[in-house]
Amino acid sequence: MIRIAILGAGAIADAHIQSYRKFKDRCDVVAVVDLYPDKAAEKIAKHSLQAPVFKDLETAIGQADFDAASVCLPLFEHA
Repeated sequence: MIRIAILGAGAIADAHIQSYRKFKDRCDVVAVVDLYPDKAAEKIAKHSLQAPVFKDLETAIGQADFDAASVCLPLFEHA
């Protein structure tokens, strides 16, 4: 099982989460990271995820156990 963190809770995050949910026997979204925790919590509720919210990547890396991340941030934030 591949554990996924979603980095950014904007509109594109929905497409990523929906795609991962299609393969729920192979992967699981285990964290959502966004500067605005309420936005991340809305994504979790919308998609019925069992995942914590993190305000920053450093905290997520230290506390969440994930194998890969989907970068759902504006292009200038990808690096």
